[in-house]
Parts: sequence; C-alpha cells; structure tokens
Amino acid sequence: MIRLGQCLFGALRLRPAPQGLEHLPSSGGAVLAITHFGYLDFALVQWVLWRRHRRWIRFLVTARAFEHPVSGPLLRAMQHIPVDREAGAGGYRASIKALRDGHLVGVFPEGQVTGTWEVLPCAGGAARMASAAGAPLIPIAVWGGHRVLTRTHRFSLPAAAGATISVRIGAPLEVPRRLDDDAGRWLRQHMVRLMNEAQRSYPDRPRRPQDDWWQV
Repeated sequence: MIRLGQCLFGALRLRPAPQGLEHLPSSGGAVLAITHFGYLDFALVQWVLWRRHRRWIRFLVTARAFEHPVSGPLLRAMQHIPVDREAGAGGYRASIKALRDGHLVGVFPEGQVTGTWEVLPCAGGAARMASAAGAPLIPIAVWGGHRVLTRTHRFSLPAAAGATISVRIGAPLEVPRRLDDDAGRWLRQHMVRLMNEAQRSYPDRPRRPQDDWWQV
C-alpha cells in the first residue's frame, strides 16, 4: 500500500511540504489528531511519516468500511481499527491497547470530510485516548490534499497535478488532567491554529480561474 501510494502521488507530482517533523516519535505510541479536508489525508500523512521514520499508522475507520468486499480485507491486513458510530466503546478499547503496545493511532476528530475549508467542531475522543493510554497527543493540519480528492468537487487533474501538500505537525499537547465536554473544543483550538498557519503560508495559486475553488 505504501508503494501504491508513492506511485500515485509520484504520478500526480505531489510535493510534500512537512513542518514539525521533529514532533513525530520514532518509536512508542502516540495519537495523531488530523484535520480532514480531503479523502486522502490519511494516506498523505502516512506518506510523510513513512519517509521520516518508516512507521505505520493504525487509523480509526468506520466499521462499515470493514464490511466491504474490497476495502475490508485491506483494512484488516493493515490492522486499522474499526469504529461503530453507534457503539464506539469497542474501537476505543482497541485504540487504547494499540497505543499501549507502542502503535501510532490516527484519528480524524471532525468525524467527516468538510468542504468549508474550516476545521469543524471536534470530538474529544482523541484527547481521552491519549490521556487513558499515557500517550502523546499530536495535532496535524493537512492543506493541499483536498485538491486531489474531496467531498465537494470531482477529481480534476489540473487542480491536483503538482499540488503542494502542506503538513503542519504540532508539538505534543499536554492533555488536561480533568477532561470534560470541552475536550473537543480544546483540541480544535490547536488544530485551527495549525491550519491557519498552513493556509497563510501555502505557496500555490490556481493555474486556471475555474480551479480557484480550493483556495480560502
């Protein structure tokens, strides 16, 4: 899957532009809380991490995807973690175990791909997992991946080809000792700050007027 992603991203001439790579752990468990503007954000973060540390991320994925005849076997082979939206306790326990076993766990706290280019309200599960497992919580903002594949626009080669993929990796967060209903709001503040930095410093401009939809 890594090789497949490298071939795809190479064919599109995507240009990774990570910042904060020093915050990614070379070993041990950690929760990666990632923004979600594009459907391939998980693969782009994995791409950046693999180039740095040759580490694999176990993502939380909706349980329905595990039932698909094609994606199901692939997800199980890659040891991703199924999450039932109606009863998430099993996925939560599996995530805690994975963290304690030294794995990286990737979470999209927004819960869905957004087409507004603003970080949506976040759930607090990522912070609670990190606290329960005694693992670092690392916020990550991805900007540019939405140009490849997103919710609100069909794939466009002119928009995707040669895109800079900005991946801003924040310093590990110190999770508050007492987590309440504001855990998601607290996490979102850090993710919004990273996303604002990524958007402000993004170097690309649309090549055609009809491709300006991906700008802020």
